[in-house]
Amino acid sequence: MRYGEFSGLLYSELAKLYSPAISKEDDKQQLLVKYRLGLRTVGEITIAGIFPANHGINLLCTMLKNITIADKFVQGFLPVVVSLTKHLGEEVAGIALKKYLVYSQRYKLDFPKSELIPADSQAEVLFLLREYFQSQKTRLNLLHKEIKQMGAKNKHALQMKGEIPEDKREEFEKSQKNFDKISQSLTSLADLLDEEMPSFPDQQCTEEGTSSGFEVLFGMNKAGGSVDSSNLWMDEDARSFYESLPDLKASMPGILFDSNTRNSELPLPENISANEEDPAKLLQEIRESEDIDDSILEGTIKSEEDDTPTSPTDQTVCTTPTSVTTFDGFLTNLSNCINRQLIDTAATQFITNFNNKGNRKKLLSTLLRVPRNRLDLLSFYARLVGILAPCVPDIGPEIVHSLEREFYHHVRKKDQINIESKIKNVRFIGELTKFRICKKAQALKCLSILTHDFSYHHIEMACSLLENCGRFLYNSPDSQPRTKVLLDIMLRHKSTLHLDAHYNNMIENAFYYTVPSEQSKRVEKEICPLFQYIEKLLYKDMNKLNVEKILKQMRKLNWKDEDVFEFAVRALSRSWKVKYNNVLLLADLIGGLVAYQEEVGIRVVDNVLEEIRLGLEVNDPTMNQQRLSTVRFLGELYNYTLVEASIIFRTLYMFLNFGFSTSTENPSSLDPTDNYFRIRMICSLLETCGEYFDHGSNRKRLDNFFIFFQCYVWMKKRPLPILIEFSVTDMMESLRPDIVYYESYEDSHKAAVELESQFDKTLSNY
Repeated sequence: MRYGEFSGLLYSELAKLYSPAISKEDDKQQLLVKYRLGLRTVGEITIAGIFPANHGINLLCTMLKNITIADKFVQGFLPVVVSLTKHLGEEVAGIALKKYLVYSQRYKLDFPKSELIPADSQAEVLFLLREYFQSQKTRLNLLHKEIKQMGAKNKHALQMKGEIPEDKREEFEKSQKNFDKISQSLTSLADLLDEEMPSFPDQQCTEEGTSSGFEVLFGMNKAGGSVDSSNLWMDEDARSFYESLPDLKASMPGILFDSNTRNSELPLPENISANEEDPAKLLQEIRESEDIDDSILEGTIKSEEDDTPTSPTDQTVCTTPTSVTTFDGFLTNLSNCINRQLIDTAATQFITNFNNKGNRKKLLSTLLRVPRNRLDLLSFYARLVGILAPCVPDIGPEIVHSLEREFYHHVRKKDQINIESKIKNVRFIGELTKFRICKKAQALKCLSILTHDFSYHHIEMACSLLENCGRFLYNSPDSQPRTKVLLDIMLRHKSTLHLDAHYNNMIENAFYYTVPSEQSKRVEKEICPLFQYIEKLLYKDMNKLNVEKILKQMRKLNWKDEDVFEFAVRALSRSWKVKYNNVLLLADLIGGLVAYQEEVGIRVVDNVLEEIRLGLEVNDPTMNQQRLSTVRFLGELYNYTLVEASIIFRTLYMFLNFGFSTSTENPSSLDPTDNYFRIRMICSLLETCGEYFDHGSNRKRLDNFFIFFQCYVWMKKRPLPILIEFSVTDMMESLRPDIVYYESYEDSHKAAVELESQFDKTLSNY
C-alpha cells in the first residue's frame, strides 16, 4: 500500500474535529454545515473500508451523542440526522426501509442485509438514532403545548378586544411555522426508524367546524361567531360589481404599464402610530399632531365648493396641447361614468392613452375632489381604482393615504361644519375597503376612533361607514370579531348617552344593516316529478302553438287516481300562475278537457268562484293581481261555455253588494269609499265576456246592471283616479255606445229606485 498511514492520519484529524463537545458560543450555521458534511463523510469512508469498522462507528456515535446533547440549546440538527438516516441508515444502522418490508411480506422473499458493518455496531448506531428521535418527540410535544397556550391567549384577546396585538400575531405565526417544520422532518425520521409519531387531537377541527387554538386564529377561523362569506354582498349584482373586475394586465401589452412604483406603505403623519391599539391615545395623537394642517384639504374640501375641478399645478408634464385637452376631457367625462360599462371603458382608455406619472397625479386629484353632493360617483370611482390597481400599484396606496389624512384632519378639527365632506370621506373609504384597496384594519381603525369620541358628526360618520362597508366587515372572517366589539360599543353609547331620536334611529339603522336579522328560510314543499311535470306544462310551456299538444298530455293522466285528480284540478284553477295573456289558453285547455273529464270543469268553476269570494272577504291589496287574473279567467270560462250567464251576473252584483255600506259614519272595511279595485274587476270581467250580452234577455240584464253600476261608482270618493275613470268610460262605450250617463249620484240613485219599483211590480204579478 503506497499510503498506508493515510487512514490513520485522516481518522485522527476527523476525531480532533468532531470529538469535542459542542458549545453554546459556536456559530449555528457553521455547526449545521459542519455536521451535515461530517456525518456523511465518516459514514461513507467507514462503509468504503478506509476506516476500521469499530473506529468509524465509534466516531459516528460520538458525533450523534454531541448532536443529541447540543440540540437542547442549538436547535436545527434534525434535518442533518434525517439526511444521514435516509442515505446511510441501511449500512450503518441496519435499517430496512418500509417498502422492502412490504415487498418481502407480499412476495414472501428475504432481502439480503448489509454486512459491511458488524451487527453490534449497527445496533449501537440504531440505539442512538432512536434516542435522538425520542428527544425530538418530547421537544415537539412541549412546542405543541406552548402553541396551544398561545392560541388560547390569542383567542381570548380576540373575543375580548376584537383584535390581536401585532407582536403576539407574529410570535404565534413564527411558532406555528417552526412546529410545522419540525413535525415534517420528525415524520420522515419516524418512517425511516419505524417509530410512531405523537398524535395531536387539537390539530383537527371539530365536527361543528370551529377551529382549535392550534390553527392560526386570524384570517382562517370563524372567530367568535358563524361567518358565511356568501353574505358579503346583498345580492349577485353587488357581488359581481365588487369582485368581477376586468383584468387589464392580462389583456394589454406590458409596455403600457409603468414599472416605477412606490412603496405601498406610505407614512402616516408624524406622531401618529400606525398600529395603535388604544383609540384614546391615537385620538390624542391625532389632535396634537401639527403635521396635519388645513392645507391637506386644499384639493378636497375647498375644491368641492367649485363645480368644475382644477388640475394640480405642482407637477409640470411635457405634453402637447392636443394631449392636454384630451386628458382634461377624459377627467371631465369621469363624472358622467355612472354605470359599470362606462367606468370600465374609462379605465381601459386611461391605461391605453394616458398612463404616465403626471396624468396619474391629475387622476388622483380628480378622484379625491368628488363633489360632496355626488356621492353616487364614489362606488364607480372606487371600481376605477380597483381596475387600475394591478396595472398601477401606487394609485391605491396613494388615494387611501390621502383619504386617511383627510379623515385625521376632520377628527382633529372637531368642528360641526362640512358634514357632507365628512360623510363623503368615510363613504369613499368604505367603497375602497369593499374593493380591497383599503385594508380592513384601516377601516376598522377609523371606526374605532369615531366610536371613542361618539358625538355629533362622529355619530353620522360612523353610521355612514357602517352602512357602506359594515356588512362586508362583519361577514369577513378576519374582521368580524373587531367589528362585533365596535358595534357593541356603539350600542352601549346609544343606551348610556342621551342622544336625539335622529341619532338613535341612525345607529339602529346602521346596526341592522350590518347585522341583518335572521329570517327563517322558506321551505318549499317537495312534490313528485309527475306534479312538477303538470306545473311545467301549464305554467311554463303553454303557448298558442302547443295547446293541443298539452291537451293530449293532460288527457293521458291517470284521472282515476284521487291525488292526481285533485292536484290537476288545483293547478288548472290557479290562473294567476300563468302569464296574463295565457289565461285565454288555460280556459281553452279546460274547454277541450271537459269533453273527456266532465267533472274537471265543474270543480274548476267552483274553485274560481270560491277564490273570488275569498278575495272580497279578505280585501288584501297584495292579492289584487291574483284577483284580477281570477276574474278574467271566469270571463274566459264563460266564453268557452263552461259558465252560464246567470253566474256572471251573480258575480257582478256580488261585487256591488258584498260588504258594501252606504253609511258615512261607519264605512265598510271590506269596500271603503276610497278603494276602487272592485270597479277594475267589473271592467275586466265585462271586457272579457260582455260583448256576448248583446241580444235577448242578457242584453236587458246588462242594461239594468249598468244603472246600479253607475250608482255604485257615484258613491265612491271623488274625483275618481284617471285610470279608473278611463276604464269605466271605455268599457261602457264599447258595450253600450248609446247608454245614458248620469251626471250625479242623485240621478243614478233615482234611476236605480225606479228600476227596483218595476221589479217589485213584476214580482207582485206572479
